[in-house]
Amino acid sequence: MYKNTILKGELISFATEDRIPLHGFLVRNNTKKCIISVHGMGGNFYNSTRLAYFTKTLKGFSIFSINTRGHDELSSTKKINGKKWIYTGTGTERFEDCVYDISAAISMLWGMGFRQFVLMGHSTGCQKIAYYQYKRNDKRVKAMVLLGPADDYGLRKADKTEFRRAMSMVHSLEKIGKADIPVQELGFFSAKRTLSVSDLRNAEARMFYYDGKLAEFSRIRVPICAVFGSDEEYRDRPVDEYLDILSKNTHSKNYRSIIIYGAGHSFAGYEEETAKSVGKWLDEVVR
Repeated sequence: MYKNTILKGELISFATEDRIPLHGFLVRNNTKKCIISVHGMGGNFYNSTRLAYFTKTLKGFSIFSINTRGHDELSSTKKINGKKWIYTGTGTERFEDCVYDISAAISMLWGMGFRQFVLMGHSTGCQKIAYYQYKRNDKRVKAMVLLGPADDYGLRKADKTEFRRAMSMVHSLEKIGKADIPVQELGFFSAKRTLSVSDLRNAEARMFYYDGKLAEFSRIRVPICAVFGSDEEYRDRPVDEYLDILSKNTHSKNYRSIIIYGAGHSFAGYEEETAKSVGKWLDEVVR
């Protein structure tokens, strides 16, 4: 059930290293610790009731919910001081550019006086924060929270008929030089964006491919809390098996698995329980 939600905070604009303008919403508490919340596919910084519950529950942290350049299904923007409009949004983003987005958010908050950061991703936001920490090994990041780290590649590959159809269309678009253009037949993804989650040569497809080596994930050393709802819609096995695989492949200093019983992928209706469970762990590892 949808609930009216009012949050008091600050709307903030910030720019990435490659001059993409982004926005976020900061809810401050009296602390130098801040959680940076990263949305999933088609998401954005404001359309999540989770933020309200985490804000109410985690009093020891400020929370900054950000847009990446992959916010919403499709969008457009101009680079800072640029003249041309460019595609942004889930359908056309280059996954690897998430490093610029997250880095910019951390640097902006650092300039505001924050000193300890927790990266919290939901859905594809999990892939993004994990990839960021794998690439940058950012010492300012003290912990990571993975909310519903589903296997995009595994689920796509499981539907063999649809997978073959999509790959055929991708190759056709590449041949005619239209790999960057979102098309309805690919769910308004571009051919390049489709390949990003459909080809194990790409980091996004590998990040949480649970039948793979999880090589990038295993390189992350900071404390990690992985959370699934027991009724996760985007799964091909019981969620405890996903969590067991993560546990066996992590080299984190402090790894924790949590199952929220009854919750689905969005954790709708279970936001408060999720926030309390994650908050208890965060109080243990970020001091």
